[in-house]
Amino acid sequence: MIFDRGVDTVIPFSKTPGRLSIGDSINAKLSKSKTKHGSKYQALTIKKSDQQPNTNVLKEFSGEVRISNGLGFTSADIFIDRKLIEKYEVKDGDTVSGKAVLNYNNKRSSWGWKAIAIDIKQRF
Repeated sequence: MIFDRGVDTVIPFSKTPGRLSIGDSINAKLSKSKTKHGSKYQALTIKKSDQQPNTNVLKEFSGEVRISNGLGFTSADIFIDRKLIEKYEVKDGDTVSGKAVLNYNNKRSSWGWKAIAIDIKQRF
């Protein structure tokens, strides 16, 4: 789970408060420890929350999509994976809106945004 840039942890399913979906909001108490690889976080308590997730980790977006090798990117550099592109039959130049989560790209070693839900607003 990602709490902010540089603050993430793996939480075993046995510790989660019921079934969670991407974009759900939780309240968590974390402990931080130092390792030779940097800081490590562990969730001590987790509760599902009705609060809106912080815009540092979940945001709404709208923009034109460019498609490259079956992957989509909005004008605001939000990544749209192949599954969403195929499910909604998004074409190059379509305008979409949706929700995106903060995501760490291991390949590029950088933080960015990944779409988790989209709607087609306008076909090119």
